[in-house]
Amino acid sequence: MITIGYIQRDYIHRKLGDLDILFNIHETNPQIYTLNNTGKVLWDYIQKFNKISDVRRDFAKTYKISIEQATKDIDSFLKNIIHPSKQVSSRLSENNILQALSKTTGLIKASFEITGKCNLNCIHCYALPERKKNDLTTEQIKSVIEKLAEMGVIYINFTGGECTSRADFEEIYRFAKSKGMFISLITNGTLLVKKNFIKLFKELPPAFIKISLYGPDAQSHDSITCIPGSFNATSKSINLLKKNNINFYIATLAFKGNFSKLKELKNKALKIGAPIKFYRRFISRNDGDTLPFNNSIDKTYYKKFSKLNKNFSVNFLKKPTKSTLSGNRDHMCPAGKSEININCEGKVYLCTLDRRNGVDFLANSKEEIIIKLKEKRDKYLKFGSNNTNCPLLINRSDNDSR
Repeated sequence: MITIGYIQRDYIHRKLGDLDILFNIHETNPQIYTLNNTGKVLWDYIQKFNKISDVRRDFAKTYKISIEQATKDIDSFLKNIIHPSKQVSSRLSENNILQALSKTTGLIKASFEITGKCNLNCIHCYALPERKKNDLTTEQIKSVIEKLAEMGVIYINFTGGECTSRADFEEIYRFAKSKGMFISLITNGTLLVKKNFIKLFKELPPAFIKISLYGPDAQSHDSITCIPGSFNATSKSINLLKKNNINFYIATLAFKGNFSKLKELKNKALKIGAPIKFYRRFISRNDGDTLPFNNSIDKTYYKKFSKLNKNFSVNFLKKPTKSTLSGNRDHMCPAGKSEININCEGKVYLCTLDRRNGVDFLANSKEEIIIKLKEKRDKYLKFGSNNTNCPLLINRSDNDSR
């Protein structure tokens, strides 16, 4: 039987545009419900009291109905969370959610670099300069997450540096979940087993994990990460993520040095049922250093590269289509409008590519942040009527990989 404590502990209510949604934070692929006006009233009552008897009694008193009728209404609502009907709630399909997101004009997603530190030394890393910066404290990070939730953010992507290298990562992760966030991670995967994060992800599943792997063997992978043993640690994490049915996919950057082994890597990934996606764009470092470009493939590789991602598809990565985001390129770009990036110092930017004049997220009000981001967007994101390329990307990517 469903108890009020179970509902209060495991279910989160959030606003999504004009929708009131409800979902279970412990489910790998949570069913998402939308509440009608009656459902919203009943949900508010359930949050007010610790005992179901108190909920029934106060509900009956407020609406001048019998305890018997109040009991029937409350119990029906609780059962309806598991077996939805159209009376007080209905189960939303993935397409419904995506459609709702595409029509939401406010902020819904944040990429949060919770640390600039990393346990690897990848030769192409654009975030290398972040290692010199001071990370936010645990309480400051919680304050950022709290504020993001207040601003309407429902998706948060934890990255770095290596996000799982923080000693308080589990505490941060649990806090974000308690605020009703759908969480994704970008990680090198080397610490997931060592720190027993697989257990955490089974209890509170992420939306998905993007895990970096650069070759089918230690020689090819570790030559890029510059840390012996990193291939074995990441491979072990991948196998356990798969074994425990946690949503993930492998992300592989194509280098001149590893290109000859990428087909072998793909075959190995497919053999164990691990989705894998290949990338070819190199980004300059956050301080402007273009050293990563020395590793990028040129146009002579493109035909073979295009075949690597053939038929790549995972249901947890679906996004609104261009038809639902109709309009010019400026309208389609979410940077600074529906999505933002926050670095390890708590400075907010339009996106990962933007490193100009960061806005202090905690020192500024929610309204000030939105205004300042709009000013930056108007200044730096000038697409032009025929320009389909991102101005920030043009400035930070190597010529062959734009």
